[in-house]
Amino acid sequence: MRTRLSVLFAIAVGVLLASTAAAARVQSQGPKVTLVSRHVLQGEVELLNAVGIPRSGRCSLTVRYSHGFRQSLGSEPVLGHQVSWIWLVPARAGVGSAKARVACGRVGVRTGTFVVRRLPRTGVAVVERGFTQLPDGRNGTAVSWGVVLTNRSQKEMRVRVDVNFTDTTGNVLLQDGWRNLRVAPGATEYIADQEYTAGFPPMAKVAAVVTGGRSTSDSIAALTVTDVQMSADSEGSAVVNGSLTNEGATKLSQVGACAVFFDSADKVIGGACSSSMSGLLPGVQEAFTIDSGLGGPPASKVAGVKVSGYGSP
Repeated sequence: MRTRLSVLFAIAVGVLLASTAAAARVQSQGPKVTLVSRHVLQGEVELLNAVGIPRSGRCSLTVRYSHGFRQSLGSEPVLGHQVSWIWLVPARAGVGSAKARVACGRVGVRTGTFVVRRLPRTGVAVVERGFTQLPDGRNGTAVSWGVVLTNRSQKEMRVRVDVNFTDTTGNVLLQDGWRNLRVAPGATEYIADQEYTAGFPPMAKVAAVVTGGRSTSDSIAALTVTDVQMSADSEGSAVVNGSLTNEGATKLSQVGACAVFFDSADKVIGGACSSSMSGLLPGVQEAFTIDSGLGGPPASKVAGVKVSGYGSP
């Protein structure tokens, strides 16, 4: 079943500023530092807020992980006597205690601590990911992304996939993803989406992490994708048409399809999904259309496309 996650940077910072939980241990001088999460997994997002800064200016953040790696997250302006960061903990960050050092010039330095936990092993792995960010024709941009997953285990797995877009230093600009995604044993799944990002700077990197990994006794929706064809609309956007067939024995709801686009080097350059359909009966075939729109990679850049169907009983 497809259930999306979508959290913009501004929303995440709002949660951070409202949070009073998990105060970090601090030194005796400088601003007060609060970390929202005292424990994070490798590849997850951490949020930090520094308050009590008496004047305007800028503060910088550097994180040192247990194996000695330093992540410099640059400087941010002080607004209303506080400054915040949201960043992506590297997937290979050292397990154990990490130190987040906030320096605000003459105002002082404070260090908060949090613990990085090892990302649990799961049979479902991310094998490809990529995105395209283009003007959306509405004074903003759109990010079109695609992720390829493979279940290397012999069990049906139900997982959550978090997709994070960062700048060059690791600051998180946009979050998206899927939760409660079922992947059949040995199957390859193609997930995708588009987000409109008015006023956002260019994204530099995309990372995807899979968590959950528990097997499920529930049956996976038996959807077959056939007759896939790609074309271009009048504006040059990629359009994918095809058919979904319910091969199972029960009626499916919220049925749809997602396409991942590849360039001539077989690299993922984006993706998009169809609108959801409801009430697909056993043995019934239904046509779908996926239009990448102005924000997706143009058809002229797409050399290949792969499609997965999704649905729930």
